[in-house]
Amino acid sequence: MAGHGSAFWHVEVVHPDPDAAADFLRAVFGAEQVEGQLSSYIESVSPGARIIHMKLGGVVFQFVKPGPGAESWQQALDANGPCVHNVTLLVEGLEPTREAMIARGCRQVSEFDVTLQGGGLDVEGRQRAYLMDALAQVGLRIEMMETIPGWVPGEAS
Repeated sequence: MAGHGSAFWHVEVVHPDPDAAADFLRAVFGAEQVEGQLSSYIESVSPGARIIHMKLGGVVFQFVKPGPGAESWQQALDANGPCVHNVTLLVEGLEPTREAMIARGCRQVSEFDVTLQGGGLDVEGRQRAYLMDALAQVGLRIEMMETIPGWVPGEAS
C-alpha cells in the first residue's frame, strides 16, 4: 500500500452561485456553515473566487465559484454546469500515494502549495497538494494533501 487515507476533507462542487447552493442545503437539510476563516482565506489568495463550506452530517461540501487561475474548476463548470469537481482527502504518505496513482494510470492535473495557517489551521509552512484525475479508475478527481495532525475537517472556524 502506497499511503493511507487519514481523513475525508470535503466534496468540492463548482457552482456559479455558492451562496444559493449553501442556502439550499441550509434550508432543506439543516446544513451549517463551517470553516469560515478557511473560506475567506482561500478567497483572499484567489481573487474573484467565492468559497463556502457547508457541513451536512459528517460531510463538508465546499462550494466553489472559480476565480482566475482555476482552469480545471472553470472547465468543469463550463462543460457541465454545477457539478462535483473533486473530493479532497488527507493522506499519510502524499508522495508515495501520488506515485501509486500515476502507476495505476491516473493523471496529475495540477500541483500547488497552500499555506493553511492563514485559514485558521494550526499548520506551519506550506502544504503540497495534488489534483489527480482518477476518473477512469474510480469516477473521481481526487485532491489530496498530507495529513494535518490534530485537525478534524469541518471543525475550523
